[in-house]
Amino acid sequence: MAGSKGTTGALVVDASVWVSAYDPGDAFHDESALFLARLAEDERAVWAPELVLAEVACAVARRTGHARAGERAAALLAAYPGLALHPLEGRCLRLAVRLGCRHALRAADAIYLAVAHLRNARLVTWDREMIARAGACPPG
Repeated sequence: MAGSKGTTGALVVDASVWVSAYDPGDAFHDESALFLARLAEDERAVWAPELVLAEVACAVARRTGHARAGERAAALLAAYPGLALHPLEGRCLRLAVRLGCRHALRAADAIYLAVAHLRNARLVTWDREMIARAGACPPG
C-alpha cells in the first residue's frame, strides 16, 4: 500500500522530493538530496509517473527563473539510477480518478498515489496533504 513498505521495497518518489533536491534554496534540500543519494546507493527500485519529468522541470524553472535549470533537473532525473517511469495509461488514470476523489487530492497527486498502488510501493513526499489524506510518508 502507499503508506506502508511494499513487499518489493519499491518506492514512488513524488515530485516534491525531486524538486527539493534540485533546488538548493529549498528548506528540505539537504534532506532530499541525502535521501535520493542513499536510494541510489542502495539500488532501490524507484518509480514515478511519466508526468514527473515535466512536473520537476517546470517547477525548478519557475523557482529559479531559468529554463536551463529546469531542463538540467529533468536530465538529472531521467538519468537517476533505478528510476522507472510508469506510463499514464488507462488503468493508472482510472485508479487516479478513484483514489483522488476518495482522498480529496489534486490530480497530479492522485496519479502518484495510483502508481504507488499499482506498484505495491510506498509513496514518499513532502506534501502534507498526501501524508495526512493518503498515507504517504516523508523521506527518511
